[in-house]
Amino acid sequence: MNQDVSSNQRKTIDLERARYQSLFEGVPIGLYITTPEGHILDANPALVELFGYPNKGALQGVTASELYLRPSERMYQCSLFENALSSHDNETQMKRLDGQLIWVRDTCHVIRDGSGQILCFEGCLQDITEQKESELKLNHMARHDPLTGVFNRYALAEVLEQEASRALRYRRPIGVLMIDVNRFKEVNDRFGHATGDKVLQHVAGVLTSTVRDTDYVVRYGGDEFLILLLEANGETELVRDR
Repeated sequence: MNQDVSSNQRKTIDLERARYQSLFEGVPIGLYITTPEGHILDANPALVELFGYPNKGALQGVTASELYLRPSERMYQCSLFENALSSHDNETQMKRLDGQLIWVRDTCHVIRDGSGQILCFEGCLQDITEQKESELKLNHMARHDPLTGVFNRYALAEVLEQEASRALRYRRPIGVLMIDVNRFKEVNDRFGHATGDKVLQHVAGVLTSTVRDTDYVVRYGGDEFLILLLEANGETELVRDR
């Protein structure tokens, strides 16, 4: 009788293992199991395909940190995982074998032993590259002037709120320059709006090349531009005179 029970238990365990393995291998989202140090213990075919490796063995030949765009980010994420009770979600950039960058949503579960020590991490990686690129494109469109490519007034309001607070806190002056294009209406009337658009694009390019990477060039409206200079210790006069 005991032998029959033991045999049935083994069959049940074997069946559960087979079902788990079938699910692990067949699900179309990348699944992984790693050690706390980042060694890849297991990966399903979807994960292997996501990162462009020829097979699971090749993927297991790299550490999880090497798959991140910034390897140090995994250490930071692990610190979050360690403090999580069970799971943690994160969106990050990772890189394929061919060097292509992808955005993924990482849902990681922490597996612990009876004493609370971390045994491994297991989770899934979902490719969200198209979604993320659409979000970034929409965000860029919302904050930039479509004609000249410089920042718009919406972005200016956002930046001013952030930078004014920082300038007051650290006592770092901000410089503001307002620029308009002389006789721009005459250019439009005489040569047409297409030429006027080219003039505005040229002016925006000149202004952008004149300031530092940390400064902001804004199309304020019509033929008016604004330059926001951060930490402008004498920089405002220098830019004005160029």
